[in-house]
Amino acid sequence: MIDERKLEILTESAKYDVSCSSSGSSRKNVKGGVGNASYGGICHSFTQDGRCISLLKILLSNKCVYDCLYCVNRRSNDVPRESASPEELCELVMNFYRRNYIEGLFLSSAVERSPDYTMERLLDVVMRLRKLYNFHGYIHLKGIPGASKYLLNKAAKYVDRMSCNIELPSEKSLKLLAPQKSKTALIEPMGMLAENLRQAKAERNKKFLPAGQTTQ
Repeated sequence: MIDERKLEILTESAKYDVSCSSSGSSRKNVKGGVGNASYGGICHSFTQDGRCISLLKILLSNKCVYDCLYCVNRRSNDVPRESASPEELCELVMNFYRRNYIEGLFLSSAVERSPDYTMERLLDVVMRLRKLYNFHGYIHLKGIPGASKYLLNKAAKYVDRMSCNIELPSEKSLKLLAPQKSKTALIEPMGMLAENLRQAKAERNKKFLPAGQTTQ
C-alpha cells in the first residue's frame, strides 16, 4: 500500500503536468453526508457533456534517467524520489474511488530506466484497473515518448484520453534544455495516435480514446 509520504511525493511531482486544476480543499465527509474532498493529488477535469469530475493526479515514479533543465524531476535535481508498483497504484485508485474522493485517474511517470520499461509499467496499471478491478472510471494516461508504438497503441485501448508532451517549441531549444530527447521521439507518438484515432472514428469504434488526445 502507498504510504502518506510516497503519495505526497508522487502527487507533488505530478502537479506540473497540465490536465486540470487542484481541488484546493481537504474537507472530509461527515455522518449522513455525501462526498469527500482532499488536497493530496485531487484535481478536476471536465467530461464531454460538461460535468466536472475529480481525478487522482499522480506519477507512477519520479525517478528519471533524463536531465531536462526545465523539469523538477530531472536526474540532477535534489528531490525526494519514490516509485510505486502497478499493484500499489491500482489499490490506491480503488480505495480513493470507494471513498468517493475521485471519479477517475490522471497517470503519468518520469522515465525510469527506459521509455519502454516505464510504458510497460503504465500499461500494467491501466490493464489491471480495467480487467482485474473492473474499473470503468475516466483514465487520462500520459504516453512516454520513445516507447514502442506497440505499447503506446495498446495502452490507448484501455484509457479515455492519452497525451504526449511536446515539451519545447523548437528542436534548437530541445537540444539546449533536453539534449537526451529528440524531436522525432516526441512527435511520432502523437502522429500515430492521431492516425489511429481517425481510423477508429471511420470504423465507428468508440472504445479507442473516446476522449481523444492532448498535449502540452
